[in-house]
Amino acid sequence: MADLTTSIILIEQGFALDGPHRAALAANGSPVIACPTLDDAIARLAVVQPRVVVLCALPSSDLPEQLMTLLAARTSPARAIWLTRRAQTRDALRALRLGFCDYHTCSEPAEALNAAVQRALELLANNTHDATADHEMLVSLVSHEIRNPLMTINGYLELLKKYRGRLPEEKMSDYLDRSLMAMDEVTYLADLLAETVRMDAGHELPATEPVVLAELVEGCLTQCARLAQRHTLAADVPRTLQVQAEPMALRQIIRNLVINAIKYSPEGGTITIRATKSTEHMVVVEVQDEGIGIAPEQLPRLFARFARVHDVRRWPGIRGTGLGLYLCRHLVEAQGGRIWVNSTPGLGSVFAFTVPLARRAARLIAVNRSPARSAS
Repeated sequence: MADLTTSIILIEQGFALDGPHRAALAANGSPVIACPTLDDAIARLAVVQPRVVVLCALPSSDLPEQLMTLLAARTSPARAIWLTRRAQTRDALRALRLGFCDYHTCSEPAEALNAAVQRALELLANNTHDATADHEMLVSLVSHEIRNPLMTINGYLELLKKYRGRLPEEKMSDYLDRSLMAMDEVTYLADLLAETVRMDAGHELPATEPVVLAELVEGCLTQCARLAQRHTLAADVPRTLQVQAEPMALRQIIRNLVINAIKYSPEGGTITIRATKSTEHMVVVEVQDEGIGIAPEQLPRLFARFARVHDVRRWPGIRGTGLGLYLCRHLVEAQGGRIWVNSTPGLGSVFAFTVPLARRAARLIAVNRSPARSAS
């Protein structure tokens, strides 16, 4: 009799697997127990202790949440794999957040499913987490996001080539502006991926130096301007204010927060960057928007890896990887600061972080505030 503690449960509520993929599951040597619904799988779980559960669920289904809640309540460990018909970034992010060890489509070769099951069994045997798989999914997610702006650029370039010499000047200018805007998005995503991988590899930030904050903020707003067609970008930063920071990291933090503000205020509005000295050693930088806001119960997980907390059914056009705020938190803390948010649903959000005042400026403040020496 087969050992049911090493079995694979296959839940086909979303769709049924084809022959090659079924054969790939069986090729691992473990008995495969097929269940047409999650309810049927629940009944089987009463007598079976599976090592791997493969869920066939359509995009945006609520089955993944139900399955992972069920598995979390069990005392015996099991790894879960989500198979879907069509890959979607938000579903891949859900898979990571929920704890699935893999996310694949049924259009991939059957060998990919076989390898995913093998990896799940190895991870379970070693009681480890596969960081390499995380990186592979990370690259896959960002690559998927990059395809959209690249397709936009390609489309407009094809139109410009096809109708060269016949398009009105204003139409050509519009196509070029839209292509450049999409190129800005590609650059941002590529930078985000590179910085996240670098951070995960444990690389230290370069040494900090005095930075004129107003000049850096102006440069960030110029970079983001093409992405803010419906917004007004404003800055209220003293020209004399200098902070002690790594310039590239500080630019990444502010740019991420501004792009986040643009993305989550799809109806437009004003986005304002402010900076004030909070103490004699620290500066507070705020990025305020007039967007959709964030529900209070979502705030604690906002800066987690792959976190996306808006209602995708209400705002389906808001895309992203869920990495921008996670990266901001790391870069802020690496420079001795902290980051937080105040938000009201429907009215907007204020993201704020602290950064040290430039050391020379901090010393001057300390000297000016020290008691005067008495004359000898």
